[in-house]
Amino acid sequence: MKRILLSLTAVAFTVSMAGVAFAQNPGEPPCSFDNPKKAKGLKSSMVRVRPECGNSTSHPSVNSQTGAGGAPACAPIINSSSFELSAKGSCSVSTKMKAFFDQPAIDDPLEKKHANGCWPDFTEPSCMNLDIKVKCSGVSNPGGAGEVNAGDEVTPSGWKLATLTRATFDDRTNGGLTVINFPVQFDIQQIENGKIKDKFQANVALFALFGAGSSLPPCSSLENINISISDDTGAPFVGLGSATGGGQ
Repeated sequence: MKRILLSLTAVAFTVSMAGVAFAQNPGEPPCSFDNPKKAKGLKSSMVRVRPECGNSTSHPSVNSQTGAGGAPACAPIINSSSFELSAKGSCSVSTKMKAFFDQPAIDDPLEKKHANGCWPDFTEPSCMNLDIKVKCSGVSNPGGAGEVNAGDEVTPSGWKLATLTRATFDDRTNGGLTVINFPVQFDIQQIENGKIKDKFQANVALFALFGAGSSLPPCSSLENINISISDDTGAPFVGLGSATGGGQ
């Protein structure tokens, strides 16, 4: 549980409206709201996060413009994090949603995969769970001081995966609801030779925060407002996006 932190303030540096959704089991009542037939996850590249032009400490006001069209702009280009991404470096994130029905009330600890898909919440026979995977390579220290090595199997690296999600679901008690934009931070355990490879589960985070009965209901839709990786100072390093070229 130490790997999950609830952030009371969410900083949305990169915005994406991609999301995931899942409907009820064919043998059960339909969801109370409309969902796409297929929306089980997303895969996205990630780009360097940079402060907003004209509304940030780094760029408090506009000081330039584009050559074509004269759109207000800011110079020079500033990264929000002082850590660097090598010329061949990259980061990506993927999510995958799956619904589970009629799960056993207990879990077999000897199983390589949890016998109960709603793990660690065994109080509900049905749920939806979301897997999140993040990968990076070429993560380098400021000023070209070599690749980042941080954290180990015991002590987290200090880097975090931050998500801001707007969830809509058929609540088990109060029916159809859309929850306030909900920020969660996951501890990235280890960075080795500039590489990040980690995975997380939504229900593990919810169980750590709220306890039994908090797993996502089978009828759930998660709108991803923001997904980013922050460094060990809390500065956002990369967020959802696409880019060409690489390096400097």
